Amino acid sequence: MRVVLSAIILIAMFIAAYVYWWNQVSGQLLAEATQWEEARLKEGYEISHTAFEISGFPYRVKLSTQDINIRNPLHERKPKLEMEELWLIAQPWNITQFVFGTAGPLTTNWSHKNSLRKMTITPEEFIGSGDFTLDGKIENLALDIRRADYQFSWQSSFFVERSQIHTRPAPDATDIEIDIAVQIDNVDIAEGGNPYLGDNIKTIDITGTLKGKIDRGNLKGSLQSWRDDGGILDLTKIDIKWGPADVVADGTLTLDGKMRPLGAFSTKIAGYRQILQALAKNGRIQVELAATAAFGLDLLAKTNEQGIKTLTMPVTAQDGGLYLGPVKLMDLTPVFIR
Repeated sequence: MRVVLSAIILIAMFIAAYVYWWNQVSGQLLAEATQWEEARLKEGYEISHTAFEISGFPYRVKLSTQDINIRNPLHERKPKLEMEELWLIAQPWNITQFVFGTAGPLTTNWSHKNSLRKMTITPEEFIGSGDFTLDGKIENLALDIRRADYQFSWQSSFFVERSQIHTRPAPDATDIEIDIAVQIDNVDIAEGGNPYLGDNIKTIDITGTLKGKIDRGNLKGSLQSWRDDGGILDLTKIDIKWGPADVVADGTLTLDGKMRPLGAFSTKIAGYRQILQALAKNGRIQVELAATAAFGLDLLAKTNEQGIKTLTMPVTAQDGGLYLGPVKLMDLTPVFIR
């Protein structure tokens, strides 16, 4: 009888301890969310939402809120983000890892010159995950957006089957370096979108390392500081399959003194003739230049086992121009234009 009673007492103590711990974790999660919001408010953001709700006992701690509106009136473009619902889940026995997601469309708008631009993303599923460090910073982050419609006020819409983004601190890095991986599958461009190489992009697969710190705040100023401090984007893999074009590349990219792309890439390009024709058709390069370049590149290209001509040649962005080998294809504008 004593053994049974002792077991019952131990179980009761364990349950009580677990309930206490679950409440501690939920309270900490709520406190972190509140502190983040208060910090943004001090920076001048305008934030509104329903009261935070805590649920999920006993297996998880879920923090959720609805009708989220976040606006930065101090930014020159006055961006605003709206969401129907945002939730975050942590496990009581592993509080450094979390999963988050949204429900319903995400809408953002901002001022552009004398007009207001608006973008709405309506996904079937929007899920993310990450890891907290011991000092509360997010170390690893992943996003997975499935079957999403992208609507724009200034251009045609498109549908994306799946988008995945992963970031993490680069292993063994001696400075600020973040590994980035982006994979986008099956982009269907709406009719009237004037697609360069067809209305379906089969895949965009990019991996690389962002070297240097980009501060939060004014993006233009942050990028200027990143460039001035020697920041670069080291791209170890670029693989784009769009209609007849198949481009594989790697290289480095940064910004020049006029905020224009500056970089050099090793590339292997199938469908280069169609790319030149598309650029000419859309007025990006002269028709005569496209014809001349295609003729010259045919002499340098090699035919692979599938009978497709493939061109291996450096692509550079320098002095405000994009070059395929020695041939200038087009001018490059600054990444920020007022």
